[in-house]
Amino acid sequence: MNNVYFSLSQLEIRKKNKNLYLILCLVFCSLFGNTPKVSAQSTQIQIIPDTTLPINSVVSPDTSGNLIEITGGTAAGNNLFHSFQQFSVLDGQTAFFNNGSSIGSIFSRVTGSSVSNIEGIIRANGTANLFFINPKGIIFGPNATLEIGGSFLGSTAESIKFSDGNFYSAVDPQAPPLLNINIPVGLQYGTEPGNIIVEGTGNSTGFADPSNNDYSLVKNFRPSGLQVDQGKNLALIGGNIALDGGNLTAAEGHIELGSVKQGLVGLNTSSEIWTFDYQGVAGFTDIALANAASVEVSGNSSGTVNVRGQNISLTDASAILSNTSGNGTGGSITLNGADSVRITGVSQNQIPFVSYVSTDTTAGSTGAGADLNIDTNYLLVAGGAQVASAIFGSGKGGNLSVNAERVELIAGSRVAGSSGLFAPIVPGATGDGGNINVDTDSLLIAGGAQAFTLSFSNGKAGDFNIKAQDIELNGTSPNGTPSGLFNNTFAGGDGGNLSINTDTLKVIDGADIGSTVGGLGNAGNIDIKANNIELSSVDSLTDPSQISASVQSSATGTAGDINIETNSLKLSGGTQINSSVLGTGQGGNLAIKASEINLTGYSAVANRSTGLFATVIPGATGNSGNLAITTDNLQVSDGAQIAVSTGGSGSAGNLTVTASNSVELSGNAIQAGGGSSGLFSSAVLGNGNGGNINLTTDRLTVKDGATISASNFLSGSNADILAGTGTGKAGNININAPTIELDGVDTDTPASITASTFAGGGGNIFLNSNTITAQNGAQVTAETLGEGAGGAIEVFTNNLNLTSGATFSSSTVAAGDAGIISVNSNLLDISAQGKITTSSTGTGQAGNINLNSDRIQTDGGFITATSEQTGGGDINIFSNEILLRNNSLISTSVLDSNGGGGNIFIDNSNFILALNNSDIRANAVFGPGGNIDITTELIFTDLTSDIDASSQFGLDGVVEIKSPESEKDLGTGILPEDITDPSGLITAACPSSGENIFAVTGNGGIPNSPYQSHSLSSNWHDLRPATQQTTKVNTAKVAPSRKPIKEATATIINSDGELELVALSPLSTHNWIKSSCRG
Repeated sequence: MNNVYFSLSQLEIRKKNKNLYLILCLVFCSLFGNTPKVSAQSTQIQIIPDTTLPINSVVSPDTSGNLIEITGGTAAGNNLFHSFQQFSVLDGQTAFFNNGSSIGSIFSRVTGSSVSNIEGIIRANGTANLFFINPKGIIFGPNATLEIGGSFLGSTAESIKFSDGNFYSAVDPQAPPLLNINIPVGLQYGTEPGNIIVEGTGNSTGFADPSNNDYSLVKNFRPSGLQVDQGKNLALIGGNIALDGGNLTAAEGHIELGSVKQGLVGLNTSSEIWTFDYQGVAGFTDIALANAASVEVSGNSSGTVNVRGQNISLTDASAILSNTSGNGTGGSITLNGADSVRITGVSQNQIPFVSYVSTDTTAGSTGAGADLNIDTNYLLVAGGAQVASAIFGSGKGGNLSVNAERVELIAGSRVAGSSGLFAPIVPGATGDGGNINVDTDSLLIAGGAQAFTLSFSNGKAGDFNIKAQDIELNGTSPNGTPSGLFNNTFAGGDGGNLSINTDTLKVIDGADIGSTVGGLGNAGNIDIKANNIELSSVDSLTDPSQISASVQSSATGTAGDINIETNSLKLSGGTQINSSVLGTGQGGNLAIKASEINLTGYSAVANRSTGLFATVIPGATGNSGNLAITTDNLQVSDGAQIAVSTGGSGSAGNLTVTASNSVELSGNAIQAGGGSSGLFSSAVLGNGNGGNINLTTDRLTVKDGATISASNFLSGSNADILAGTGTGKAGNININAPTIELDGVDTDTPASITASTFAGGGGNIFLNSNTITAQNGAQVTAETLGEGAGGAIEVFTNNLNLTSGATFSSSTVAAGDAGIISVNSNLLDISAQGKITTSSTGTGQAGNINLNSDRIQTDGGFITATSEQTGGGDINIFSNEILLRNNSLISTSVLDSNGGGGNIFIDNSNFILALNNSDIRANAVFGPGGNIDITTELIFTDLTSDIDASSQFGLDGVVEIKSPESEKDLGTGILPEDITDPSGLITAACPSSGENIFAVTGNGGIPNSPYQSHSLSSNWHDLRPATQQTTKVNTAKVAPSRKPIKEATATIINSDGELELVALSPLSTHNWIKSSCRG
């Protein structure tokens, strides 16, 4: 833009030497004997006609020289043509075109070599339009004024083209005369068209206090400058165009500013509003509005402004306005800069007025606002400058549209607030706001600049639509105002929707995207589609970047939803995407679809975790929205979190994660003052219920202190817990994953899945998986710390492996009962201090443990149910095979109360092995011991292993061990009538040598036939008094007679050539081979 002002200094020299130009011109004309007629005051008159017309112009100054009457000229129909060798109007002078009433248009050209300096008044009769062309240039001074009833066109074109193809030329004035009645259709420019300058004292107008969202327009001082009548056209088309403090006014009309290099500018004057066509232009030059210059077409109906150039700039509180103050229709403002449009800066005296472009509707108006269009390669709005379409009346606001290769909204002003694009509805207005549409390759908003739609009244804010290749929102202003994009409502009106469609979106270092409800209205949604989204902030920020939808503390409206679709989503440094309720409204939903999601970190300065959140803060009464994530891979690490929560009377939404490949939760930020990474649902302080956590993935990994938690109290010290408890029910945790891996650092830093409660009911944990592995202190826990009942843990898996201190537990420390633990698996493997346990250290009952597994094997593992003050929980095991090794333990115990020990029930169809000090116990201290009921085909223990149901000071429990058939088929034995022949029990195929003995011993005997179950001998003896143990007596059932089995004594080869085992038969005709015991 440095070249925009190149002509100003040259024209200033010419203005200061106007008398010299006049003298030289008169000398030149006298030498060539072609001197026009002028009055005696010719030395003070700078309007000199030439002699190129059939009827030449006549210039007649009055005696004072201040009124210069222009008559004569050549008429053609309602067109009147004037031609001048020089045309300038001094300050205090009036150039009066004294045309007849029938004249519709006056065409005036300057054929000489001097610039026209207009510092006085140009006047014409009636409603005639005035076309004024001077190829060398035109300067309008600070006091220049138009007093014409029609439209005005000032141009540095070489000629005016008419509809019949003829030209009225200023560079070839000897062309054939115009005798036909025609209309102008174009302006023909040469290779170096002159410049047009409009000077003035500037204006003192602007928004009252935009830094506090007050966009009411204040006009302390604005001279009309060059002005045409209401509804008329004011056009300045030349080379470079500069408004140096100048003001242009066409109320309800049209103002055209065009700067061209060469070519033909099309012109259509057939309608009230003239239009210009630049398709025939070879290129453009620059247009600059500086030093509080202004262009205004406001009125009952707002007019139109069209600015067309190479580089367009508004600086130093310059302004373009098209405001609607009545019931008329809205017009438009169009800025079309081939290279750039730059709107920057505050006024030079630093009063709170900035450069701006405005299409407002004023207070009391009912008409629609004007549209505002910017089309350029590069748009810059900086230094507090603003592009705004504000609503003060009841009419609908105009739309604000930007089409640019690159858009930059930079910084703000200490006195005027943020730079940016705005479409607000101010307090008291009832009209709906206009939309903001931005279409660009690159959008940068930085240093506290903003773009937003906003409602402070009952009107609905407009929508905000952005389409870009790259979007970067960066940083804050020095006073902490975030850069960003917003669609807010603070009264009864609804907010508009914010839609972003981009390849890359970066929101960094305190910048925000937000949708806020501050009143009764409903906020709009935020919809983002991007290939890559990144939110990040430096560690020193107290307010890291975020994308948020919120209901403020004084509001009762509904928050908008946040919907994000992306290939990659990355958040770090305490940045968040959140939906929150601080008042009584309904929270918005948060839905994210992404191929890859990576959330990492915690901000110690901001005391804020990176993550995704849907929350109702303490004291609020609204429900939070749901949080839904659909992705291929989800990573949450180093203190980052995904959470739904409620701290008020409203309920938290559900948290749903669907990841086709994997979910990995890892690490924590506890040392930095944060918490664990993970997924959370909480209901604290109020009576709202917690939301459910629903997780579906192919592989779930929770490691290094990360957690999945559903609770209704705040974590922390006991004091924190008591101060942060809710009466609502905690949510459930539902996990479906073929592979689940829980891997802690140690027992102090476990990886965990936890459902906790205080006063309300605890949530349940459901795990459905093919393989679950928990190690290194990992935990799956359902606990109650108050009067609320704890939730249950239910597991469905093929393989459950607990090792290295991993724990599945259910506990109570107060009055609430602990929940049940149920495991359904093919293989349950517990080793190296791994455990499944329920416990009670309060008055609540310990939960039961139900295990249903084909095989249970423990190696230094524990299955326990303990209680300190009440009865112990039961342990129920259904398994085909149980192997206990190396100090393994199955135990129910009661320590310090009169409560009885829990019972242990084991239903096993194959075997139980207990080796190396592995015990099965149901013990008590003061109360009775629990009962142990074992049903199995075989039980084997070594001398170091025990099965015990004793009580230290109370009655011992009962230990009963039996085989499965003893309950079903066997009772008191009924002896057979025929004693079994022992010879039938010895194979006939083996000859007797008298050297071997076959003996049947023990009171169990052998069954009558192979079809009957083996009746075990009593391998267990209870030496305690009979009064302390009850033994059931069963009556055996005799098995039905079956055809006896014959011993195979030979082999034969059948007709198919196959070898068969057969009993010897005298009728057999097959070839047979006799077997031999001796080989």
